[in-house]
Amino acid sequence: MSIEAKKTELLYKVVVVGDPNVGKTSFLRKLTTGEFSINEKRTLGVDYRMKTLVVNNTEVNIQFWDIAGDSAYGSLTKIFYRNTSGAFVVFDVTDQATFENVKRWKQDLDEKTDSPKIPVILIGNKSDKPLEIGIDLNQYAQKNGFNGVFLVSAKTGAKIDDSVFSLVQEILKNSDAAIHQIMINNDDPDANSKNSQSRKNFVDLKDRKSKNKRNCC
Repeated sequence: MSIEAKKTELLYKVVVVGDPNVGKTSFLRKLTTGEFSINEKRTLGVDYRMKTLVVNNTEVNIQFWDIAGDSAYGSLTKIFYRNTSGAFVVFDVTDQATFENVKRWKQDLDEKTDSPKIPVILIGNKSDKPLEIGIDLNQYAQKNGFNGVFLVSAKTGAKIDDSVFSLVQEILKNSDAAIHQIMINNDDPDANSKNSQSRKNFVDLKDRKSKNKRNCC
């Protein structure tokens, strides 16, 4: 007699923030489609992309929220950050001003996310160009509460997968993010009702399959 294995699916929300024109949308496009466009359109408000990974034999679905960096949307970030399990803060390695603003983005996340201590990875995009940031980025990331730093290229794809895998690992081991995970257990009809106090933060993957991803969270 065979025993049917339990099926576990996890869904996490990750926000991607940073100044305008640092390449957040290009970063996500390369990650999710493998494509790069020099004529990427500027994000208005927020856009969404999905990526599925397999980590330790578990299917992990990541819903990325690509948030516009324009100050006009600053009052909406608290809404955009709701139920977030992790974040990328992106800067342009050729533009010192965008790097100087990463502290402000990190502070915005710390103040407005509804779960404390979410993992945040610092991303330096456009690494295919000369680096204009003259400090030790690893020391900077550690000093300012980031969970790591990666220099990536949305053009070549360098280090993009590594950065995402690193963030997912941090999310999975972050107990504060546990309320955002969905566990679908084929044998246990009550599995999705556990921790009912936190149920409002859940996104049900089974329900989501019949909806547009923009209405997911």
